[in-house]
Amino acid sequence: MYLKLLTALISLLLLNETFAKKSNWSKLPKVKYKKETTRRPTASSDNLSPEYIKLRDEYLKIKDPLKLHQFLVKIDQNYDSYPTDVKFFVALTVPTAASRSVVYRSYDLANKHKLFRASIVTVLMRLAAGIEMLEPGQQSETYFRYATEPFLPGDNLKKFKKEEDIQTYFMTEVRPLIETAIERIKNLDLSSDKIVLDLQLMNGTASFQDGIERYRLIGTPEKNLVLSTLNANLAGIYQFNSYHINGLINFNKEVSKIFGFESFRIISRVEGMSSKKFVDVFKRKEFNKLFTIRENGAEDMKKSYAYMREAAIYSHYTWNEMKERNLNEDDILRFDLVGPFRTALDMTDTNLIALFGAGEPVSNDNGTVSITQGEIPLIRSEVTGQTVKVNMAGYFNNPPKDLKALLPQTFEEGQKYKRIKVTGKDGKTEYFEYRNYKRGMPKSWDHEQYKHLFPELKSNQKVSDAIAVMGQSFSTGVVFVPMVFAINP
Repeated sequence: MYLKLLTALISLLLLNETFAKKSNWSKLPKVKYKKETTRRPTASSDNLSPEYIKLRDEYLKIKDPLKLHQFLVKIDQNYDSYPTDVKFFVALTVPTAASRSVVYRSYDLANKHKLFRASIVTVLMRLAAGIEMLEPGQQSETYFRYATEPFLPGDNLKKFKKEEDIQTYFMTEVRPLIETAIERIKNLDLSSDKIVLDLQLMNGTASFQDGIERYRLIGTPEKNLVLSTLNANLAGIYQFNSYHINGLINFNKEVSKIFGFESFRIISRVEGMSSKKFVDVFKRKEFNKLFTIRENGAEDMKKSYAYMREAAIYSHYTWNEMKERNLNEDDILRFDLVGPFRTALDMTDTNLIALFGAGEPVSNDNGTVSITQGEIPLIRSEVTGQTVKVNMAGYFNNPPKDLKALLPQTFEEGQKYKRIKVTGKDGKTEYFEYRNYKRGMPKSWDHEQYKHLFPELKSNQKVSDAIAVMGQSFSTGVVFVPMVFAINP
């Protein structure tokens, strides 16, 4: 199961939300980086430790969710006694314990919104069918049951009754497991000797029975990529915890009514949802507190910033180590597979360092990443050539008190329908009506709310133009998906 994380990490190599300024409050340890010095020529079962083989065989036989949980508890308790290859497996497998009964625990909360519940049930039904028909082993089925089936009586798990219970879940149950995983992975030295990964752990005993392509090597780049993603996950948890979300389900119910769902009217006219209608729902008194900053929200945003900085450093090391390592077809991360895209990826790496590097230089055993103290980077659109200065440090250290303030303030007006006159070849005139699709489109925003993010944005400039530049520069667009929603909800 943990290999699924590693597989997904490859595509996230340079798409992590990353920062490179060290916050004053932060006492996070500096990144220690050791370059690979040797490598194994091939990956095979001969290089698996006896303890790894024993634990793998036990894991692959598990079909019952309770036994899976008992297994996770046991390997967590025995972590220090294992060799390096087992420690890597254990460090990434133990955090899956947070998924226990999480779907069942969400049942009451999902029931508050019929459409939301129906969507979730549909996804789960299709997932269950897909696992049954397409997965060659029982591991996915076991984890599916682990996440969806009820917990045992007497367990400490609580059902989610309101939206903020999900925030509590991530902060008290998920976050500690990720923090432990980070410390464990950091302490593993893979610079002088790689470890072997058995892909059957991902797909079960029915997979790779002929042994072809079954084993892969994990070294320093793979380790750093895991650390980058784990730190980015922590950053996301702290950011998610920073703002009030109670009332979000009721908000979605009100939006659904505009689309014609969950309406008590016998005949409900289905309407399109313009940005203005969306913002109008946000402005209702009952949603005043929704997305306002929580009591410790400003501090959590700073912590999010610091963890994203760590993610950036590890991502940078991963990319550079990939370029320098000797070619080995058994490695999970291979430069020859992405070599044709080197120019774009190099520019992406440079862009990220510039964008999120307004702080201290990042030092390691192999040198220093050049970052100018206090410099606010100029980001260029690869499409239009336009530029904009972006201060992510300013945004996270001075987070908005209310995220709703980032929404559009004025909208395009006009008639709901437009009418045109068309004269045919026979001289006859006809009139046609069509929808005015720009009616309700965002027109202006409160520049004051964006000053920490875009410090040089002029009053006659559109906020949307600045966001567009970010979206059209290498890699940085993925970071600004939330901003795109804010300017055009």
